[in-house]
Amino acid sequence: MKSSFVKVITALSISAVVGACAGREARPISVTHHMDGQLDCASITREFEANERQILVTLKEKDDGVAKNVVLGVTGVVLFFPALFFMDPKSPERVEIEALRSRNRVLEDLSHTKKNCVMESKLDLVYKRLDGRS
Repeated sequence: MKSSFVKVITALSISAVVGACAGREARPISVTHHMDGQLDCASITREFEANERQILVTLKEKDDGVAKNVVLGVTGVVLFFPALFFMDPKSPERVEIEALRSRNRVLEDLSHTKKNCVMESKLDLVYKRLDGRS
């Protein structure tokens, strides 16, 4: 009886320690750069489009993380309680997406200072979804 209790406590402790390592820290980009004033229209456009591509990649990562958490939550509740320790309660993707959006707002402002430099987002529907609007 005592040895099985110790094994259970040991397993739960190991699960808690490993579960604490789940997820990752956010890596947001800087909203402004010291060279912003020297960017030409082509550079602004390239960075703007690259940021939008990164937003899509990060959104997919976020959606995959949500799906993983749902599976782990159901598994933890129904089958194997320690699975709950492997859920990722953080949302680093949200921080990264907001940083990319903020950077793109800065790039849009910069584009207004250049002649014939028009920026247009291709992610309007995605932004509406993120903002909770339909």
